[in-house]
Amino acid sequence: MNICKKFSHATLIFVAVFVSFEGLIAEDVRNSITLLGGGAKYRVTEHRDPEYYASYKYLADQWTDPADPVRMMSDVSLAQPPVWEGSGSVGRLQYERLFFDSKSLGLTVGAGFGKIKEKCIKNCGDWTDLLIYKTFNELILTPANLSSSSSGFYMLFLLPSLLSVRESGYSYTTLDVGLNYHASADSFLDPYAGLFGGYGTCSLENVTGMTCNIGRYGARLGMAINLTNRFFLLAQAEIERVEMNVTGEDGGGKLVLPVPDKHLMAGLGFRF
Repeated sequence: MNICKKFSHATLIFVAVFVSFEGLIAEDVRNSITLLGGGAKYRVTEHRDPEYYASYKYLADQWTDPADPVRMMSDVSLAQPPVWEGSGSVGRLQYERLFFDSKSLGLTVGAGFGKIKEKCIKNCGDWTDLLIYKTFNELILTPANLSSSSSGFYMLFLLPSLLSVRESGYSYTTLDVGLNYHASADSFLDPYAGLFGGYGTCSLENVTGMTCNIGRYGARLGMAINLTNRFFLLAQAEIERVEMNVTGEDGGGKLVLPVPDKHLMAGLGFRF
């Protein structure tokens, strides 16, 4: 008798779970929340401002010997464009609403996060910095050569802005909107593609007293794996353009990342 009761209870539980699961499958679920995280990567070749090279040439001719091997290597290195590499982490918190009977069109609203670090990896101005240090030391070792005009140049060498910048970075938080096209939203595998844009605040590494606003826009391509009618996994690739407006007491300007930023992310989603 006890065995029959246990079997009956197990059967009832199984039927209840099955009916509940079937009910979920039958629901017309169109809303979802997703959380994505991953990495960013890009590489930039910077073309120097001709005025920068003209200023360098003028100062170098005044205070260094053109036949100096360090000066010669500095001239050669400045003729080559620096190469910068950016990398970091990105995240997305996103709500999506599906439309039409086919659930093919999705409207997305959410937040974007990112922290990017830039580092010079080639032609970074090492020889020019060495030339500055060398000339600086020569001026110190020969104080008799320090006239009033050369003292000004001596003080100029103390300014960090003369030395090459090798690292920088920025972080941001944005409000994002976008559209997705879903090939098969109710299938086990749901590939999708979309466009998005975002606007928000940003901060620049080692820069204070400035207001920074950022705009982001681009395209995405992804795959959703529907584990159940409620839960799904995602893999998503993005390519985007980044523009920043920076303002402060002394003015401001526009910073534009000259190449697209590429992201690769993965995450988890829930439908309701």
